Amino acid sequence: MTKIKKFNVKIPELFDRYDRNKNGRLSADELASALEKDMHITMEKEDVQAIADYFKNRHNSTEIGALDFMTLMNMKFTRVFDENEAKRSLTLIK
Repeated sequence: MTKIKKFNVKIPELFDRYDRNKNGRLSADELASALEKDMHITMEKEDVQAIADYFKNRHNSTEIGALDFMTLMNMKFTRVFDENEAKRSLTLIK
């Protein structure tokens, strides 16, 4: 179960609040700003660019509409990492 469902968040209201310029589209910058404000998650420039790239690759635009946002908010994401690559990176730091 996603946290959106767990806490009964009204996604359309969330979209409207996050869409700062009220153009009916949500950019990666608007989403990053909302996450920082609402959830105290500070995103690095590279993270925001990764979101923009995701939007571009998935939706052929650097912004998404309300329906795409609703789909995104109902997705369950899992962070995947390569343990060997992480260990190799740590040895490079030393």
